Amino acid sequence: MQKKTSIYVLLLLTIFIVIASGSEVEGNYGSIGKESHQAIDIKAFAQEIFELTNAARITEGLSPLSINVKLVAVATKRAEEISVSFAHERPSGASWETVLEEYEAAPYRTASENIVRSSAPATAKRFIEGLMNSPSHRENILHPAFTRLGVGVYRDEKGIVHAVQIFVGEL
Repeated sequence: MQKKTSIYVLLLLTIFIVIASGSEVEGNYGSIGKESHQAIDIKAFAQEIFELTNAARITEGLSPLSINVKLVAVATKRAEEISVSFAHERPSGASWETVLEEYEAAPYRTASENIVRSSAPATAKRFIEGLMNSPSHRENILHPAFTRLGVGVYRDEKGIVHAVQIFVGEL
């Protein structure tokens, strides 16, 4: 199944472009850089994003997030979807949150998504640094109400890496 062969990474509530030193940003939501991607291990990339997210939380005195298999599936689906439509809406025009119901990832009290993509050589560290340099994305990463995280990563046929973080707070 394509869902299972897809990939893992990032989420939260505002559209974001990772801006790394010397990167070139295109468009309103754009991509960074012009060069093509090196080969990456998508699962390892997603795991590193997860670990760096928790490292940022711990540095700020917050509890680490637990990984959630259903949220990983949700984030992976969203990473595929943002390769078609880079927005906090699904390609159908529905809210991104409808994917939580589709994958039966509810119940939850609060949820948020961070989305990011890069056409430059992508690293999890650059993605997280970019997110942490954005006040709204940093707020999502460090929000004390969030307890679970799913990270999804998808690399499209052009070599662009799309990542999604889905954060959820328990009921």
